[in-house]
Amino acid sequence: MIKNLDFSKEKIESKRFFLRPLTEDDVTLEYLGWLTEPTTKIYISASKNTESLAQLKSYVRMRIGRPDVCFLGIFDKTTSRHIGNIKYEPVQVEKKYAVMGVLIGDAQWRGRGVFSEVFEASAHWLYENKSITRFELGVDKTNISAIRSYEKAGFKPIDSQYINKSDSNLIMGYDINLSS
Repeated sequence: MIKNLDFSKEKIESKRFFLRPLTEDDVTLEYLGWLTEPTTKIYISASKNTESLAQLKSYVRMRIGRPDVCFLGIFDKTTSRHIGNIKYEPVQVEKKYAVMGVLIGDAQWRGRGVFSEVFEASAHWLYENKSITRFELGVDKTNISAIRSYEKAGFKPIDSQYINKSDSNLIMGYDINLSS
């Protein structure tokens, strides 16, 4: 039986952060600024077609309420400041996998273990509520800091039937160990 896929009301907490579905109200000039940074333009595919607040609002709006998308803002628990996003798209309950991406937009938080913490919390939620056991992502081979972050969280290089491989990207996967 497929469980309800409504992600719109979820709030997930970790030690330092809370995650909740993004809304158009979260689309700010600061958020747009993250996507227009030169390094972001290289590594985040969605940033290549996002030059204005209207385009960014449209991008977020198109994912709200979709049963195959879990698009979460990452917020600092202490200040409630939006510091980034983690997105699972698509979430395929029938096949028990999700393709994901992450953007730590606030430069002050980069290199501080945000990905490991928010991935652990959100992956646990997806496993407990949607039975997702496999997570996959693509990363530019030159983005060494991101690759190290993913490795620290337990991701390993894989071949994927869900993500197109290219000469410039590395496909990584994480499987929830059901034997423990």
